[in-house]
Amino acid sequence: MSKKSIRSIAIIAILALISFFIAKRAGLFDPEKPDPVGASGGPSGASALAVKTHILQPETLAEELSITGTLFPAEEVELTCEVSGKITQIHFKEGNQVRSGQLLLKVDDKALQAQLTKVKFQQQLAQQKEQRKKKLLEIGGISQEEYDQALTEFNTLEADKELLNVQISKTEIRAPFGGTIGLRQVSKGSYLTPGTRIATLVNLNPIKLEFSVPEKYANRAFSQAEVRFRVEGIDSTFVGKVYAREPEIDAETRSLLLKARCPNPQRLLLPGAFARIDIVLGTFEDALMIPTEAVVPQQAGQSVYVYRNGVAVSTPITIGIRQAATLQVTKGLAAGDTVITSGLMQIRPGSAVAMEEGKGNEMIE
Repeated sequence: MSKKSIRSIAIIAILALISFFIAKRAGLFDPEKPDPVGASGGPSGASALAVKTHILQPETLAEELSITGTLFPAEEVELTCEVSGKITQIHFKEGNQVRSGQLLLKVDDKALQAQLTKVKFQQQLAQQKEQRKKKLLEIGGISQEEYDQALTEFNTLEADKELLNVQISKTEIRAPFGGTIGLRQVSKGSYLTPGTRIATLVNLNPIKLEFSVPEKYANRAFSQAEVRFRVEGIDSTFVGKVYAREPEIDAETRSLLLKARCPNPQRLLLPGAFARIDIVLGTFEDALMIPTEAVVPQQAGQSVYVYRNGVAVSTPITIGIRQAATLQVTKGLAAGDTVITSGLMQIRPGSAVAMEEGKGNEMIE
């Protein structure tokens, strides 16, 4: 045999040996490896795709709405004066608590007091005249007209006295309700004119929370509904209850304005703060939830693939409440159905599939 023939045989043998090792490494000679044809119970001649699944089980679902709102004081008023005059007394400290009816500021009322004293003397004299003429009328000493004039004079002075008392009361600024008084804008000795701002008085306990819900929720029963919210800078979660709503939807924002009250005994919550709100709209006891990645968009709606006897079955569904990672299915599925959650791009209706080991009863966290 020639050297050339020996070299050719050697090359063929080496190539055959290499092919054997490659085939063995690929498992073609492994007698325990199942035949891919008809594997996992799928149709004969189909290669089963390994997929992840989720078994539907009824669970409690709370329908929540996440929105934002703003805090407002329960009551707020800008203290002003109705009369002109010089400030003679200031009876409050900035930032302190005041009680309802407490005297906060006094304007000079000496001129009014002098007028009141004068009217009192005049009224005293008019009363004496009225009493004397009344006795004369009883014995026929004067006419009824003369007595009526004396009585009218007395009543007119009584009205003048009441008017002066009202004007004097306006020189005293009192708290209309209990609360926290803010920074004062005037000083003792300064001259006040009607409408001049003195300070702001707010009641912070309870505090009000204003927020709007989209138009589609306008017919929900929000009365006494519980709202939970958080504000910047405070780690606690606060709880309030809805107590009022607007009777109509805002035409510009297409939303409905609501108000809630929240206890604020320590006055941690301040008006004007931005609040992140969660409100529970309703609770479903036997909701069926699926992962969002299991949904396959269709031209006519949505569908999912259900695992049945090793085959992927396309099933149309109706979606209810949407959450961050899950969806509620209201129609199309039943408890115990196994929904495929992976490999959806490779699956077609009737495709052979096999559940990955340990994934057959995956639950949604």
